[in-house]
Amino acid sequence: MKQRLDPSLNDRERNWNTSDFVLENVGEGALPLRISFRSPESFGFDKKEFESRKVTAICAHSGPPDWDIPRTTFIHFGRKTEDGIELRTRFWLGYMIVNKQAVRTEFELDLRRVAGLAQQSPKEYTRLAAMLPQLYAENHGIEDKLEELIPIEL
Repeated sequence: MKQRLDPSLNDRERNWNTSDFVLENVGEGALPLRISFRSPESFGFDKKEFESRKVTAICAHSGPPDWDIPRTTFIHFGRKTEDGIELRTRFWLGYMIVNKQAVRTEFELDLRRVAGLAQQSPKEYTRLAAMLPQLYAENHGIEDKLEELIPIEL
């Protein structure tokens, strides 16, 4: 939590090497997932290219909350267009990134997960596209402060 609110870090750096624990349906019903965010550079992207263009990428590994090895690696790649933002997402099931290289894991591919991801992502981003402009307009000038947050007991 402290890293995500650290004012000395930019918005991107605040998320790198952090994890979210969520419930998502990716074809097998709502399941708990751990999503661990990494820097694009750790995935092999050239940092200078990102800085010279209006692009960003959210890179992560995901799997069960208690994983030893992630089940899925993904990248959400966003770029500014004349009409707003274009987002492209790529999933690699049964792979993880190690030393900037894709490495096959022993995770067994489940076709329900493939179909679930293909359905879940468009639904999620269609909903976000409808909600985010208003949320941004209402909140873009508000800065969260660690001391004002109330911990949630799970």
